[in-house]
Amino acid sequence: MCNLSQYIKEEGILQGRKEGRIEGIEKGKVEEKMDIAKKMKLEGFSKEMIKKLTGVVLD
Repeated sequence: MCNLSQYIKEEGILQGRKEGRIEGIEKGKVEEKMDIAKKMKLEGFSKEMIKKLTGVVLD
C-alpha cells in the first residue's frame, strides 16, 4: 500500500511540474508579444497594424 501511495504522490508531482512548465512557456509567449507590440508602437505602427500582426491590443 505504501508503494501505491508513493507512486500516486510522485505522479502528482510530475504532473504539476509539467503543467507549470506549460504555463511558464505560455506566459513567456504573451510577455514576448507585449514587448514586440510596445516596440512597434514606439516605431510608429498604428494600433490596428499592431493588433493585426501580434494579436495584442494596446491602449
